[in-house]
Amino acid sequence: MDGAAEPLDRLEIAAIILIVLGIVETIVFALAFKYGFSFGGGSILYVYVGYRLLKRNPQTYKTVIRVLTAVLAIMMSAVWFLLMIAAYTTTSEIGMSLSLPVVTTTVAIVYCTVVASLSYLLFHPETRCGLGLEQAGLTPWILHLTRHRAIGIAVSGAIICGLILGPHVKSNPLRPIATTIHEDEKLRRSVGEISHISLSSFRIFNWTVYASITVYGSTNTGSYYAELDPNGAVSLDSYDFELMPDLVPSASENPEVTEYEAPSSTSESEVVLLSTSFEQQGSNVVNEIAPFVPHGDHEWARQTSSRSGKFAINAVPTGNPGILRYFGESLSRALLSSTLEGTYEPFDVSPFQSVTLEFWRFSTSNPSETHNCLGSLRVDYRLDDQEWQSKMVYCGRFKAKASKWSHGSLTFDTAGSTKLDIMFEYEYPPNSRPDRKAVYLVDDLQVRGSR
Repeated sequence: MDGAAEPLDRLEIAAIILIVLGIVETIVFALAFKYGFSFGGGSILYVYVGYRLLKRNPQTYKTVIRVLTAVLAIMMSAVWFLLMIAAYTTTSEIGMSLSLPVVTTTVAIVYCTVVASLSYLLFHPETRCGLGLEQAGLTPWILHLTRHRAIGIAVSGAIICGLILGPHVKSNPLRPIATTIHEDEKLRRSVGEISHISLSSFRIFNWTVYASITVYGSTNTGSYYAELDPNGAVSLDSYDFELMPDLVPSASENPEVTEYEAPSSTSESEVVLLSTSFEQQGSNVVNEIAPFVPHGDHEWARQTSSRSGKFAINAVPTGNPGILRYFGESLSRALLSSTLEGTYEPFDVSPFQSVTLEFWRFSTSNPSETHNCLGSLRVDYRLDDQEWQSKMVYCGRFKAKASKWSHGSLTFDTAGSTKLDIMFEYEYPPNSRPDRKAVYLVDDLQVRGSR
């Protein structure tokens, strides 16, 4: 009896591995949906397959074996792919090394271990014997696969790898990227004399190569996204620097508007209700961005890059985070207070027929060169605590096209109203690439009331 139960124990262990993997993936999938990161897997399907294996269903077993063989071929293609990338980076004339992220490497090792364990357990001769099937391979060194199946998996993996590389299989695709890096004058001005290049990610989709590169120079360390088209054209996009260079144009060293808030009463036909170039420094984080007051999960910050004076306000101080949340959920909000003290007070508009908001903005927050309105700044308003309404969306600019400050002017009809709330919202672009260089700056702001 004990001897007869052993093969079924292996089947049960394989089933439990699948069930546990399915539960873990389902939890991670739920977290990915909640927090906006990318994740894919079998999830709940693994739980169902594991349950069917526990029932010792021979047909389920055969189906799992077929799928597992395909997975092994895909995994083998990844091994071939990694070996080729390692060979590409070690080519002496490229001067590049491979440095994979710890998390990515760990996940890959875990999945390879799981697949190998399932293969060992399910192809084991005693497992197949317990299910009334013929034995496969006898040696554990090839996970009890038959020699024909093992050779077929290795060859299939090489073919898949070749199909993924496409035209790049004939030559080293990292060579034109490295050449472009060494010849790019703008890049060399940013990092100095290049001493080393490190490859942290590499993928191919539709025969276009996407790579993340870190360039170590004599004066700075820069991180870049590189794209290599099937025709050999290379494009570089910087997204991080160890020492962030200031690329924001300045109109003047002195602030063009003064720090001013309106007195409690005045009889002029047009009144400056608020004026600031964000020069005054507060004693805490809230006061640092006054008259803006945080109103969300991601706080704004003052930045020593400005249109005039020394400071401006940055709506995305840590750059674009690389999350996949889509429009309609702005996480970076700030209310515009009528005072400069860091506490929120709405604008008293009872004496005025209209109120005009003016400010200057500078953006490098759009990650797309083709989509003209990502990484945008939205201005909402409400009168007398009614529903919020959208007044204007100022689109973000692609960093290569961001060369100047732009002026914004909005007029609110306040006749018959007593209170005006104004809120600025930065909308994260739905893009999986983080970009610490991205900014959306606001400077030289004025609010005026007209009778």
